[in-house]
Amino acid sequence: MPDTAHTYMYGNRILYLAIGAGLLFLLFIIQLVRQRKLSERFALAWMIIPVLLILFSSNRELLERLAVLAGIAYAPALMIPIIFGLFTLVSLYFSIKACKSEQQLTKLAQEVALLRQQIWQLSQAKSRENESSHSKS
Repeated sequence: MPDTAHTYMYGNRILYLAIGAGLLFLLFIIQLVRQRKLSERFALAWMIIPVLLILFSSNRELLERLAVLAGIAYAPALMIPIIFGLFTLVSLYFSIKACKSEQQLTKLAQEVALLRQQIWQLSQAKSRENESSHSKS
C-alpha cells in the first residue's frame, strides 16, 4: 500500500508539473505571436501540444484509460510518448511547409530570371533601335 500512495503522490506532482509546463508553453507561444515573431498560422500548430498536455494532465482518468490501452502501468509515463508523437507531427507539418516554401521560392526565382532576361533583351533591342535611328540622321 505505501507504494501506491507514494506513486499517487508523485504522480500528482508530475501531472501538476505538466499542467504548469503546458500553461507556460502556451503563454510563451501567445507572447511570440504578440511580438510578431511567430505567425498565427504556425502558432496554431504549436498550441496543440500544450493544450493536449494540459488536457491529459488535468484529466487523470483519461490518462489512466489511455495508459491501460497502451499497456503502460504508470499513467504519467504515457505523457512522454504523447509529447514525442506531437513534436514529431508538428515537425512533419513544418517540414511540409518548408518544402512548399522552397518550391515556391524556386518558381519565383525562375520567373525573376526569365523577366530579367526579357528586360535585358528589350533593352538590347531598344539600344540597337536607337543606334540605327542615330546613324540614319
